[in-house]
Amino acid sequence: MLAPATRELLKTTLQSNRKSSDSSKRRLVNIEWVEILQRGGLKFRQQEKQILVASTKAGEKLFIQFPGKETALPGDRQRPWDFRPKVELASSGGYGIDFSFSHIWDILVDVFKRHAGRDDIYIRALASIFYRMAFMCDHCITPDGIALQTRCLTYDSAGVCQTNSFTKESFPPLYIFSPPDAVLDELSCVLGCFGNMSLEAFLRYNDLLAWNEDCKYFYRNRQTKNGEWIKGAGRCNNMLTHTSIIGFMLDNVNISDMAMRFARNKGVSACSTAELKEILGDFLTG
Repeated sequence: MLAPATRELLKTTLQSNRKSSDSSKRRLVNIEWVEILQRGGLKFRQQEKQILVASTKAGEKLFIQFPGKETALPGDRQRPWDFRPKVELASSGGYGIDFSFSHIWDILVDVFKRHAGRDDIYIRALASIFYRMAFMCDHCITPDGIALQTRCLTYDSAGVCQTNSFTKESFPPLYIFSPPDAVLDELSCVLGCFGNMSLEAFLRYNDLLAWNEDCKYFYRNRQTKNGEWIKGAGRCNNMLTHTSIIGFMLDNVNISDMAMRFARNKGVSACSTAELKEILGDFLTG
């Protein structure tokens, strides 16, 4: 049974993606942080850069690596702020694979199957984490001028990457995903690994993916919609799609409803408020 203290840490009220909301203000801080990164001399698959943004208790390291592949797309498909998350595994020192969202959903299904027949409170707790991630409820601001480790990557004509040594650079404040240790510890003990990563690394990887999606949608809106706020596009829709997948496995989301949203919304299927209440149960208050 989930510890009462852990349960309390995961409770949340319904959140808003309005531009004036606290969560949207946090999202905007991180979008603008990526916007002002120095990109002089960098080019996808020629000269790239990594910034170490988090390390896990299990020893994994999470980087953002830029420029991403969408910086090289033609015309109005180009997304100059695109980056990709990279995880350096503690076991091998090498990188984990670059996960697509379909990979992530496969991992969630695998975890659910391993946990089948047991108390579903831990799966609902995981859904609550994704909901909180959607609105950056567990993100904390760093100090101004924080020093982060960076390194450059150079590719030769054969596409072989040469990694340079780390240096430290000063950066403006940003919001870093900071889930409570007690939550990670208890859920990790029960749910086990996620792919070849710890639960913490898996969540942080997803957070970086969602951050990048925010950056791409915000850039698109700036170019095509006079800077209109992105609302649920990006982070919110990505995390709430993960919640939908969990809801489907828990029989709280109908496959037809989820599939129709995927078709209508070009690859995302954010759960509705009514579904969310069923999925999260007592974790959603107010």
